Amino acid sequence: MEAKVETKQEKPLNIGRKFRWTVVIWLLIGGIINYLDRANLSIAAPEMMKELGLSVTEIGLL
Repeated sequence: MEAKVETKQEKPLNIGRKFRWTVVIWLLIGGIINYLDRANLSIAAPEMMKELGLSVTEIGLL
């Protein structure tokens, strides 16, 4: 006589999947902000150089 033992397997939590998409979304937002900052800085750079007395190297560091 064999006794069958049935175990109920619970579904694993999707914490890893949610965390992964949270990181992807934050990286995407950071990339968009970085792109907008670079675009705006390239337009504003000549005027900033005049007003603040910055050199080309200092603007490059910005």
